[in-house]
Amino acid sequence: MLKPPHAHGTFAAATRDRWGKRTRTDRVISYFDTEDGRYLQTRVDGWTTISPTNSRRLLHHVSTLLPAT
Repeated sequence: MLKPPHAHGTFAAATRDRWGKRTRTDRVISYFDTEDGRYLQTRVDGWTTISPTNSRRLLHHVSTLLPAT
């Protein structure tokens, strides 16, 4: 994980109210691909967690953003 990532991305969710005002959730899901593998970074309520992940786990975490909106 100490090696620089060769790919990375961030996922977040947002909704619009009936007047079109956009509101983003407090949760953000990020990933980093390194030579040693893929890592997931979650940020919730001021806490950051980094853990090894794979495509299935990443998809699960991204899908949890949707009900939170």
